[in-house]
Amino acid sequence: MRHKDTQQQSRGAKPDESWKKLLNPETLKGNLICASLYLTAFEILKNSVVEQLKAYILFGLDESTPAHRAEYEKEVLARNRSPFHASVSWLQDNGVIDAADVQKIDSIRKHRNSLAHELLKFIASADTNIDVSKLQEICEIVTKIDRRWIQAVEVPANPVYDGQEITDNAVTSGNMLFLDMII
Repeated sequence: MRHKDTQQQSRGAKPDESWKKLLNPETLKGNLICASLYLTAFEILKNSVVEQLKAYILFGLDESTPAHRAEYEKEVLARNRSPFHASVSWLQDNGVIDAADVQKIDSIRKHRNSLAHELLKFIASADTNIDVSKLQEICEIVTKIDRRWIQAVEVPANPVYDGQEITDNAVTSGNMLFLDMII
């Protein structure tokens, strides 16, 4: 126990600060809510990255048919064994996101993994806090991906928009609205 206390003090926080963080009902409640919102926001990002691309590649095809699944595997999954990383790579190579977005996505994912797997550290250690600024980054990236998706796929497929120019500012997805509520 003594070694742990010394280690914690060397990082900056006093042991009683961590206890106060954990045992204060309002702080605990706020941290748990913030953690759940961050994890939810990440799942929205993951949906925009993976599921929309998968739907785009497999549009009109029966996903369960091996020949159609092979198209998705060739176009996307061959890039990385993780569908998330493979989809991020495809989006970058196709100009939907840029290298800076990829770096942000990686940082967002790492923070999500730490938060999901080490939640107690975030709610009980005075030295570890949820980086809420990453929620805004998630919102910006989802907005970029969803607007591109809507402009490239949904608007052209809907005859209601024939002959109309739809500006990016006029495009809002359900994901974007939900993230705005979270933030």
